[in-house]
Amino acid sequence: MPGKILTCGICGNDAPCAISKATGKPWCRACKQRWIRCAGCGETGPIRGGTAGEPLCSACTRPDGGFWRSCPGCGQPGRTAAGLCGRCAVEQRLRGLLGNEDGEVRPQLQALYHALATADRPDTVAAWLGKSAAPAILDGLDPAKLAELKELFWEEAGKYKVLPLLGGLSVFFGILPPMPTITKTTFYGDVENIASGMIPRIYGHSYAIEAELTIPGGGAEGIIAAEADEMGGFALWVDSDGLLHHSYSTMGVDRYKQVATHPLPTGDVTVRMQFDADAPKPGTGGSVTLWANGHKIGEGRMDRTVALRFSFYAGMDIGRDNGNTVDKAYRDKAPYPFTGIVKKVVFDLKPVAHEDEKTLHETTHHAAVGAAMSG
Repeated sequence: MPGKILTCGICGNDAPCAISKATGKPWCRACKQRWIRCAGCGETGPIRGGTAGEPLCSACTRPDGGFWRSCPGCGQPGRTAAGLCGRCAVEQRLRGLLGNEDGEVRPQLQALYHALATADRPDTVAAWLGKSAAPAILDGLDPAKLAELKELFWEEAGKYKVLPLLGGLSVFFGILPPMPTITKTTFYGDVENIASGMIPRIYGHSYAIEAELTIPGGGAEGIIAAEADEMGGFALWVDSDGLLHHSYSTMGVDRYKQVATHPLPTGDVTVRMQFDADAPKPGTGGSVTLWANGHKIGEGRMDRTVALRFSFYAGMDIGRDNGNTVDKAYRDKAPYPFTGIVKKVVFDLKPVAHEDEKTLHETTHHAAVGAAMSG
């Protein structure tokens, strides 16, 4: 559950926070995950105190050695909790699943063990081991199981419409890959760095971006959702006056912005940006309306839109705008995290006639193949 909205004692942003055991002050989720070069000792490690300008590691935040604990497995310092660190706990679990009676990992599974045990985010591996069928599969993983797992793979691939494998390459042979059927996609709060090209297929369509927010009594500002940057991208965001904005850029040449005429209310709020395309074709223009709790609060027009893809290098973020920003208006506040709570963001595409959808689908795949061939 999201924490209470407080002012983070490190970065100074108003965000859902927990209370740090080391400092007794609020700290936000972003600071919990941030690694820095300590302003005190110069070592690199997780931030535990100080400020955004002068961050401190655990030892410099609380020099008294008796406060911190070390992992009994690897000796990692700077921990407030007893027991194994995340990486050692994952290694122990993997040895139990992939090892023999003595805990030695079977030779044919060494590569798998190494890949999981050395992952950049051991907490992600731990969550996967704890909340999926992975333990049952890994526990019985041996050469005799391979045939059974192959059969299971093909069964599941058909069930979840993964087939045909590498279907995108069928364009090389003049065959159009299966057309997508999903028109509504949901992203939840604090999802970051969604890969370039993985956003819903809004190009050439009428569509809406709807977000469920919680806005505290003093108001909120920041990014709700942002894709790519000013060279081609969009952002739905709220300024310091509480006004909802929709910013859109096509190659940095055409820049559009629609701004609400009234600030957003406090409490639970549903905002919506709706784009009504002039025609279902690549690069179509159209009208934009902004809504809050079912009431129209702004409108405008975009004469041209991105035809094929916003960016081949920058992705999408929910609740912030990492990297280069879409709109220069908030660049000095980047990544401009939303100071309320973004519960979820829903992309809703309006269905079009089958032949129009087929044309858009074909255009998208030809562009993807061209991009791949150009490197």
